[in-house]
Amino acid sequence: RAAIWAADPFIARGDALHIALDAEKAGLGFYAHVLATTDDPEIRALAREFVEAEEGHVRELEKWIAAHAAGEALPAEG
Repeated sequence: RAAIWAADPFIARGDALHIALDAEKAGLGFYAHVLATTDDPEIRALAREFVEAEEGHVRELEKWIAAHAAGEALPAEG
């Protein structure tokens, strides 16, 4: 979940990207914790899938943040 003020329509792009990154990292932490602490094989399999997905989201947002900081177009603007 993202910070409530992230819904502000006047938020700067860089701020929005960092809020999204924080939210994705929180999700990654949650699923990583589930993966590390469950004994249920089915839950472990699902948690592993979610960890992999969240890792991908984090990597992608980090690329977007770097592009934004460098003044480059973001992938969606390509």
